[in-house]
Amino acid sequence: MVTAGWRAIRSRIVELALGQTELSPRELAVRSTDTQGYFVLEATVYRLLKVHHLITNRAFIVIKAAKEFTDPWK
Repeated sequence: MVTAGWRAIRSRIVELALGQTELSPRELAVRSTDTQGYFVLEATVYRLLKVHHLITNRAFIVIKAAKEFTDPWK
């Protein structure tokens, strides 16, 4: 059951995320605790951002193996 208080907190978190797009879910959780006076888990922030399509997948860097070392041991 979602209460009116929880709806207000969710909307504040989304507004905070839209206003500060450079922050990670962890940083948004800490910022909301510091500035807005309520505690929210990083996982909760992540789920909210994902539901609102405000989070992207992490970029993976693929490195291929070379046939030999460029700096072999001496």
